[in-house]
Amino acid sequence: MWYYFYMSTPEIPSPLLPDFGHIGAYEEWAMKYWIHPPGSLEAQLHARAKLDEETDELIQAILNGNPEDVISEDGDVLWSAAASASNAGITITEVLTSAFPIYFNAERPIDTQTVDYVALTMLDGISIKDVQDYLTGSERVLGKAAKQWFNLKETVNIPHTTFADVLISLKRIDAANALLTLTLLTSYIAQQYGQKGLKAVMEANYKKIEQRVQTGSTVTKQPRRMVTPR
Repeated sequence: MWYYFYMSTPEIPSPLLPDFGHIGAYEEWAMKYWIHPPGSLEAQLHARAKLDEETDELIQAILNGNPEDVISEDGDVLWSAAASASNAGITITEVLTSAFPIYFNAERPIDTQTVDYVALTMLDGISIKDVQDYLTGSERVLGKAAKQWFNLKETVNIPHTTFADVLISLKRIDAANALLTLTLLTSYIAQQYGQKGLKAVMEANYKKIEQRVQTGSTVTKQPRRMVTPR
């Protein structure tokens, strides 16, 4: 009788994939790997520069027409947008529940399928040129408005007595609107140009980052250029 013994090399277990059918799971995971803690000038400049860089790369991926690249770059934009907004204390959950209370409720998880539906409904029929304009416009507003907000956030709870007080609050609203636009755009782009939905974008982003962590690579590389205040 022959006996066969199979010896296998133990594999490093990969982290359990969170349930990215819900926005909250993505936000909770993503915060683990912000390169700078939110609320500092370093954090905002880095996040803003990354958002500027990743937006350019997403536009190029759409123009090249490779669905896998679109999904990958789409995730990088969502990641960078969430990081930039975190410096102003703004989350994707907040902006979705504020804008679409009929569809989203902060008391229950926000599912990505509903976000996909809202994105297609809101953005149905826009051209590639429109997508490019929305991406670059929202990126600039989010970066600038979030920076202005967090630099002045200590005054936000003071009663509005001057025009400057009102303006500070409006800057936060501008940043929130830009984050909302970018969130819906990443969903729309995933469906129209990546042939998948927002959940796939989040999962791809997760796998990319976790692979870098496991191999000891830098989680977020230094941007090609640091954005100076505009």
